[in-house]
Amino acid sequence: MVKRRRARFADYQAPEVDIQPLPGVKNQIIQSLNAHSPNNGGTPTTPALEGAMNHAKAWAAMPANANHKVIVVLATDGEPFGCSSDVPGVVAVAASGLPDIKTFVIGVGTSLGALNDVAVAGGTSQALMVDTGGNVEQQ
Repeated sequence: MVKRRRARFADYQAPEVDIQPLPGVKNQIIQSLNAHSPNNGGTPTTPALEGAMNHAKAWAAMPANANHKVIVVLATDGEPFGCSSDVPGVVAVAASGLPDIKTFVIGVGTSLGALNDVAVAGGTSQALMVDTGGNVEQQ
């Protein structure tokens, strides 16, 4: 039996591609995304968002970045599930960046209802939803 390690925010705090202006870093981001796939062990939204938020806060606090607007984008394939994740926990993490760091949410899948709560808590009006049960290309 293989013992699974619980995801921790520190697992997500060091980005593979650091914060840089777009579109210059576009290819690096695409390469990073293509190098990963779901692990079928849940949706570790809380530790992933905690790691991203902590990194964003640290980056924003650097004097050299004082004139930059920093945001977090949470892209997920569903509602928080497993890996110490639940909707109230993710909502709290999204709210922790305010007022300086807003959280934008992109949901792709069929179980996306609670993602609007995360977006609102993160200071944005609603999540962008892509329902895979519909016309994904059109959405």
